[in-house]
Amino acid sequence: MSEVKFETRPDHAQWGFLWFKEREIFHASDSDIAKIAEDFHRAGITHVMTFSSTHFRWNFRSYWPQINETIGKIVRACHARGIYVVEHHSCNLFCGYRNEEEKKNAFRRATVKDYPKLDEEMQLDCMVDGVKLSDLLQHSGITGDTLRVELYYAFAMCTNNPLYRERYFKYLESVYAQGVDGIMTDDVEFYDLDACDCPHCRKLFAAQFGLELPPSGDAEAWKKMLADTNGKLFLAWKNFRYNSSREFHQAVVDHYTSLGLKMLRPNYIATALSWANPWAYVFDDLPRLDWGFQECCCGAIRYSWPEYVLEAHHRSAVCRRYGVPAMSLYYPSTPNLQKFAWALSLYCGHKYLGTAHSNDLMGEGPLRAFEAEHFELLNNLEPNAVVGIYDSARSRELDGAYSDETYKAICGVGQACVFANIPLRIVGYQDWKEFNRFKVIAVPSARFMADSEIARLGDFMRNGGTLIWSDNCGLGDCVECSMRNPEKLRVLLGGEGSGRLMMVPPEFLGVPSYKRAFTYGTEIDKDGVHLPSDGPWQPFTPEQNDRRAKLAAVILEAIGGSEVELSGAPADTLASSFYNRTGALTVQLVNAHDTLIEDAPGAGFAHADAVPFAPNPEPIAVKLRKPADLAGFKYSAANLYTLRGAVKVPVSEKQNSLFFTIPAGKLADYLLVELV
Repeated sequence: MSEVKFETRPDHAQWGFLWFKEREIFHASDSDIAKIAEDFHRAGITHVMTFSSTHFRWNFRSYWPQINETIGKIVRACHARGIYVVEHHSCNLFCGYRNEEEKKNAFRRATVKDYPKLDEEMQLDCMVDGVKLSDLLQHSGITGDTLRVELYYAFAMCTNNPLYRERYFKYLESVYAQGVDGIMTDDVEFYDLDACDCPHCRKLFAAQFGLELPPSGDAEAWKKMLADTNGKLFLAWKNFRYNSSREFHQAVVDHYTSLGLKMLRPNYIATALSWANPWAYVFDDLPRLDWGFQECCCGAIRYSWPEYVLEAHHRSAVCRRYGVPAMSLYYPSTPNLQKFAWALSLYCGHKYLGTAHSNDLMGEGPLRAFEAEHFELLNNLEPNAVVGIYDSARSRELDGAYSDETYKAICGVGQACVFANIPLRIVGYQDWKEFNRFKVIAVPSARFMADSEIARLGDFMRNGGTLIWSDNCGLGDCVECSMRNPEKLRVLLGGEGSGRLMMVPPEFLGVPSYKRAFTYGTEIDKDGVHLPSDGPWQPFTPEQNDRRAKLAAVILEAIGGSEVELSGAPADTLASSFYNRTGALTVQLVNAHDTLIEDAPGAGFAHADAVPFAPNPEPIAVKLRKPADLAGFKYSAANLYTLRGAVKVPVSEKQNSLFFTIPAGKLADYLLVELV
């Protein structure tokens, strides 16, 4: 028997979600699990992350032995085929209830039929290793009671609570004993702005900041504190919650390290730019990150891609700082949507990760084969971008207005670039040494900044760059957690030098932007459920399109035209470009034409609506500006790669730009262009 080989190169890893539900837990044999592992192996998957109907793991305490036994079977089957296994579950969420009304909703995510002890262990007064369950939970400062997470019809345990940590880390040890290669502790966050107000958090907060929170259950005092979003107590509270989430992730690392283990640590987040508060969810500052994922969830893919794509740029920025691969996680319900999700992932410079809430790979093999065949053109390349959009996780967390207002600017300018095919990069203070790569840096939403951040952006401007600055940015000091005098902001920025400062109002950048077409909860598995035509998700109006186009025109004027320009392409043809300094240069195109309209007037918007993928009826003329790093390279042809084959076309060059034509019919779904 030949030796089993594992893929140890992170950028060559191909990920999949391996689901285990009641069949796998209670009925599947070793050979049944082996069949699942073999299917993943044949599809080219090298790493799997487990996903389970027992994701809310605390609900299934009586069944942990059976769950662990299943995890062990998965590990043995996958290891026999050279596949790594990362166990993934919610570290703190569980369905529970305090009364009969809450009990009705609690059962939406749990089934008593399969787990007879579930009902008993959902009651908040039951015991967990000698401690009442309610004593482990996050608490609301406003009510003084346990905090109910309405989003999930659930409750959450407090990660600051030492009694919780003792029990959870003991459980993790039992998972590690199954031979897993990594752990993803999901849902480390606080689920409302007044949480967590448990005794442990109150004590920690007072010790760290020397401040006292309002009395538990004093709704008026808590609401007054939370309304004063520029106040010292509010900013300290936001700071404490974010630091608490980060510290818990570090405690997990310290725990398995103390056991002599080294765990793979992938992590992902569904929203950072578009829906930040009040979660205190840590992604940008994780103590350990081996792969970063953009989770494209809870929305109809066909209509939600503008938000997903912009969020993917943020994940790319974070992963670049860690030096790890970035991926996009989608939940396509049909092969058509799988192909679109895969194409969007590659267009963003991401690896694709998909799951249909089952182990059905839906013919994923050809997609993986395409990635393997063109590996050098799809990995370890830099975005061919001269526009940077400035972001700050610290500012997002401190800014009490972010989820209501401030996010609109970064989403507006970001999507203006996406729809105009202006390649972009999300940048932050960590990237200041790379600022000279850009012609323009837009600063749309960072209300809280350090003195050094502002000064370095000023240096970029004085060295010849253009700063597009929303005039509410930098008015908060993220180090002192206080507000800054506008005059001090001007002093820190300094003079324009050889560059240009465009100080604009927030609404100039905050043009209308798409948020996901929400299909959450029970709808996510019901492909026939439609969002109404007059529902909360709507396509842009002509007036909104015009506002977005005018903002894009301002950016294009500042950079002297996009790095990628298309003529004759259908509307919403997406184009990106990547390169490396050894001469590799690519363009990637996705056919998103007619994805943001109804199939028929009044039809509404359904979760499984297909992407039209109508091939381009006319040739598409492409103008590609070469990156400055590749000025010395000459290109004479372009290879056009599709899932159906390849064709070569000639390339001409003039004034450091390359010109070629994509023949009619060649862009049906996804196209990878290699400049030769």
